[in-house]
Amino acid sequence: MIKWLQRRFALSGQGAKDLIKGCLACVAQDIALMLPVGLLYYLVLDLMQGTLTGGQIAFYTLMFSMMHGKLIRKNMIAAGGEMCDYWIVGDAHNE
Repeated sequence: MIKWLQRRFALSGQGAKDLIKGCLACVAQDIALMLPVGLLYYLVLDLMQGTLTGGQIAFYTLMFSMMHGKLIRKNMIAAGGEMCDYWIVGDAHNE
């Protein structure tokens, strides 16, 4: 593959290796940027379907804390509130 990249794009051996490293780094960054959006999608899906359980809340809280986010919940229907309100803020947010 390195030889093909060298011929195709007129790269040196080091240039072809660096191109591969750059492509892999780009893929890793794209996946890292998609993970929070996908996680938020599934959280909203669980909230809308009413299937959010205590174990899932712990899972979402753990995942958002690992991404340096903070999952805040003020009201819950199960606790007698009129509505459920959940939101996510960055870890620099003090509340």
